[in-house]
Amino acid sequence: MKIIFWGNGEFALVSLKKLASRYQILGVVASPDKRKGRGLKIGIDPIKEFSQRQRFSIYQPENFLSDFIDTLKKDEPELFIVVNYGRKLTKEILSIPKIYSINLHPSLLPRYRGPAPINWVLINGEKKTGISVIKIGERIDAGEIIYQKEIEIREGENAGQLGRRLAEEGALALLETIELIRHKKVVLAAQNEKEATYFPKLNKSDGEIDWSKPASQIHNLIRGFTPEPGAFTFWRGKRIKLWKTRVAPKKFASSFFGEILKIDRDKGILVSTGRNGLWIEELQIEGRRRMSSKEFIIGHRISENTILGRTKVS
Repeated sequence: MKIIFWGNGEFALVSLKKLASRYQILGVVASPDKRKGRGLKIGIDPIKEFSQRQRFSIYQPENFLSDFIDTLKKDEPELFIVVNYGRKLTKEILSIPKIYSINLHPSLLPRYRGPAPINWVLINGEKKTGISVIKIGERIDAGEIIYQKEIEIREGENAGQLGRRLAEEGALALLETIELIRHKKVVLAAQNEKEATYFPKLNKSDGEIDWSKPASQIHNLIRGFTPEPGAFTFWRGKRIKLWKTRVAPKKFASSFFGEILKIDRDKGILVSTGRNGLWIEELQIEGRRRMSSKEFIIGHRISENTILGRTKVS
């Protein structure tokens, strides 16, 4: 099977490595290099790094111009495989492969269409998710389903942890899908548009914690925003990223949302919310490293009755 792979990031890299071990990779299409960090240094995507080591042909088009399209045609690919590429392929490009183009999407389509399904299933408190392999059509994430697998979400799992599991499951799903295609055993199933849901890309500002929300909702927001872009609050005017929390099993009396109710080196920092309390177990103050709540308590003058948040600090 002659394949051109389209993708970016660690999630896509898992699939590319699996595919490269079994099939012929004619080339890899990745997004153009971007400047990152305070120094605005050129960041090299892990897909590109791996492809360079494997001596794959690498394409990073700013636009889908005729020269790029002609190059793809000359390769005479049988299949395009798209994983986390982030751009819609044109009709002309989709007509190039001898067979067709497929996409790996980390949700049980038609639910959770969009660019951040792994984050949103956690933010919404879902108990299960999955992976879908679809034949790419005219609309993003709406193509016919070739393969699906349901995955249970583990207790306390964050987006990084769930993403790594789905990346492995997705890579295996692509291998199975290709074998179905090779042996002409594919059965295409149309998505039920009545069940379709769409969720957008995460904005960093949406990670700011509203302590008036129930503890369970805040906990799920933190899971969905971890490790990136990060859920945060403020303490004494300083921004604090919350890495790990757990919901307190009982109610606690407080006059203020976001009030620190209890400081316990072993259990963490207990904060009041709109319903029940929330234990902070791991956090990171701006400009410092990630640490356990015990380390934070020992190293900072934090006290009970302090109010966390942007408007009320003490």
